[in-house]
Amino acid sequence: MLTVDAFKKVASGFKTHKEQSGESEPQEILTGAEIKELKLQYSFLNKDLFQQILVVRKEHRKHVTTMLQDLVAFREQNGWKLLIHEADLHDGVRASGAHSVGVTSDSMPLVYMKLRKVDTNVASPKDFQHQGQYAIQEASKLHDKGEVALTLDFEDVSFGILRKLSSQDLSRGMDIFGKFPVKLKRVYVVNDSICTRIVMKAVLSFASKQVQSKIIFASSTKEDDEKPNEKTGKATSRGEAG
Repeated sequence: MLTVDAFKKVASGFKTHKEQSGESEPQEILTGAEIKELKLQYSFLNKDLFQQILVVRKEHRKHVTTMLQDLVAFREQNGWKLLIHEADLHDGVRASGAHSVGVTSDSMPLVYMKLRKVDTNVASPKDFQHQGQYAIQEASKLHDKGEVALTLDFEDVSFGILRKLSSQDLSRGMDIFGKFPVKLKRVYVVNDSICTRIVMKAVLSFASKQVQSKIIFASSTKEDDEKPNEKTGKATSRGEAG
């Protein structure tokens, strides 16, 4: 059952990149020798992914090492590969169209999630989150600093789906961003109902103002150029994720 404490945990886990990486803290930059040592220690990690961690975490000693540890632990905990391939995804999830990758009108890589396509009769929430992680992985490759936006499409979404989500599912959903080298710049909420917006704002009330400033309810956004393409929150599609 989802409780107030569960929503607080989600809100506290949904931090801005600045909060995640500790940019306000004194920067202790890795030396060339330390980077070489880490490359040897994590030689099993894809070279491009290792480089992305260095870029996103700005070679900050504490936050690079924490990201490496968290990424490996998170993937092992969920039984997911460190570099996810389309073939690794659940067949039913791949066919669902729940996630797609594209760009916003200002060329920001975008992960578009159609929540009504998340059918727990087809696969578990974890299987859909696996696809979500793959989509984020692929979108982050489109930006040299690993920056992405996210659209949550609530069209025709029943709150019945929330009853099927556990606190563990919510926590895993936040870790998909928190334990992967990506900068989540904006979150668009589109086709939301009054009830959806009430729940979203209740969750956001536990989050920092920095996080709240990144959430854009597209139907209430005044500036057209702040929205994804077609003024609807939709991406210029580059294909479905899986």
